[in-house]
Amino acid sequence: MTSIIRLLLIEDDPADRILLEEVLYRSLPSYPNVPHCSVDWVQSLSDGIALHQRRCYDVIIADLNLYDSWGIETIERMTAAIDNAPIILFTGFVDEQLTLNVARYGIQDYLVKGEFDGALLLRTLRFAIDRYRLERRQRAVARIELVMQQPDELQPLFDYVVASVAELLPTSGGVAIVLDDPERGVLSLGAANRHCHHTGSPEIRAMFKRIVGNGTTEAVTDVTEHPLAEVRALTAYGLWAYISVPIVHEQRCLGVLCVLESSPRSYTQTDIDFMQTLTSRVGLAISRVELYEQLRAQAHDLAIHNAELDAFSYTVAHDLRNLLASVTGYAEMLADDFDLLTPANRSDYLQAIITRGYKMEQVITSLLTLARLRTVDMALEIITMEGVLHEVIHRVHDLTVSTGANVHLLGKWPQVTGNAGWLEEVWVNYVTNALKYGGNPPQVTLGATVVEDFVRFWVKDNGRGIAQDDLPRLFQPFVRLQSTQTDGHGLGLSIVRRIVERCNGRVGVESVVGKGSTFWFELPVYTGTASYSALEDTAVTSPAVTSPAVTVNPIAINAKMKPK
Repeated sequence: MTSIIRLLLIEDDPADRILLEEVLYRSLPSYPNVPHCSVDWVQSLSDGIALHQRRCYDVIIADLNLYDSWGIETIERMTAAIDNAPIILFTGFVDEQLTLNVARYGIQDYLVKGEFDGALLLRTLRFAIDRYRLERRQRAVARIELVMQQPDELQPLFDYVVASVAELLPTSGGVAIVLDDPERGVLSLGAANRHCHHTGSPEIRAMFKRIVGNGTTEAVTDVTEHPLAEVRALTAYGLWAYISVPIVHEQRCLGVLCVLESSPRSYTQTDIDFMQTLTSRVGLAISRVELYEQLRAQAHDLAIHNAELDAFSYTVAHDLRNLLASVTGYAEMLADDFDLLTPANRSDYLQAIITRGYKMEQVITSLLTLARLRTVDMALEIITMEGVLHEVIHRVHDLTVSTGANVHLLGKWPQVTGNAGWLEEVWVNYVTNALKYGGNPPQVTLGATVVEDFVRFWVKDNGRGIAQDDLPRLFQPFVRLQSTQTDGHGLGLSIVRRIVERCNGRVGVESVVGKGSTFWFELPVYTGTASYSALEDTAVTSPAVTSPAVTVNPIAINAKMKPK
């Protein structure tokens, strides 16, 4: 309850007005726990309704029979025009019909003229206000339950909770919901009413962080008496009291619901219970949205996997069938015409069978690699890329010699986090593509560049480049743009993307037709003791960016939702 009860008396008889005020003010000193009352008086229902609409009183006492309204008409007009304050009828008599109308129209109580004393008057006022606020708060909670039925919409819920607290507590300094983002270590404003101007101040943010940290409610009636200097400093912003309730769900603090006051204020247990009820609903709603987002992400991943399976059925299965048919054909010719074939023909047929067998093995191996990337846990470690690259250069040695390529490694190689075995496959894929699709002879350059908290590793070739319209499709499964130039089934770059995303990184490509391509991947830089491996004693250089970059964003491995 507020420190002052603002009462509007609608009474056309001055004598009854004087009597009520005398009883009220004479009784107040005997009840120190009852707030002071201020009384405004009007003599007509029309004036009373108009005055309340301007000032919004805590409680209204109205004579049932006025010179501009009488009996049931008074009740109907008041309840139709006033829905934000409790109403107490002031009447000279009581009958059964009056009692029924009080219950029917939601009137809080009634007083009989000449039959009440100070104790009854104060008790009636207090109970009328408390019951009315409790009813309004219960309706607000019921409304919140309905809003929560939308699993992907949090902002309407936040806005409604803030508006409900501002109206039903009520508060003078503003209401705000502040959310905690533990992954980024920041607090963000979920919602606030227009009176809450200081949520960004250091003292208030410190208070939010403290509540999030300890997960307990703070109700401060007078900040000047608080032991913490940062709390006492709130007076600089015109704030003298507050109540902050953590938003907790399953022992995890998600944020804070805070009410600020421009004057000292005592909070009742009912006030605290109301806010805790709201925060429990907000916490549940946030968890529902996080679950909804997780399910939506899983559905998206499932759709991608299904698309990959479709591509497999239409592409890889077709190619495997052709290869198998070719192997079977050569084998049948060997079996049927073995004696008629020359040794050279037999050797050619056997070599064709062997070659196609290796191609089928490559396709099956790639498919198994994709399957393993979906199911096998990947242990992340500190990677010194120098050792990985030495293995890569060894693996592509024969192709380098056969293509007459020149391979250059530039600069220093910062340590990153990832998985060395899988990252070796990434490098081998990039370098192999650069050798196959490069110029004549291929010129291949490998380098590394620090980009904020990531290291970008890149492979630049001097090939004919890739059209801009084709770039977004490169890292999709079973896509191979230059099918006439080399063999393959388009699984390599899809595998690269999956590996890098499992290492919490991302992949991309930059290319211009006629000027070559630069394929890159980024990994989180190791933030421990700085260490660099040098393959050549030259400065770190990055290939010139001559076209818009195409980036494949990573899937969040440790997503909440993470909740919004």
